[in-house]
Amino acid sequence: MKFRNVLEELIRFFNQERVEYALIGAFALKAYGIVRATQDVDFIARTNSQQKIFRKIRHIGKIR
Repeated sequence: MKFRNVLEELIRFFNQERVEYALIGAFALKAYGIVRATQDVDFIARTNSQQKIFRKIRHIGKIR
């Protein structure tokens, strides 16, 4: 699965499940013009959403 597809699927999931989240880390810094070469995306979310996020990520990993 391509990076963009995974990112779009996670954001769609967060919105459908009403998960409060924020994009953080180097990927978020890009919005401020700071570029760092990383291969991941970091999100922060509330603890009460943790288990459903883990289930979704495991599901995405299985469809790769």
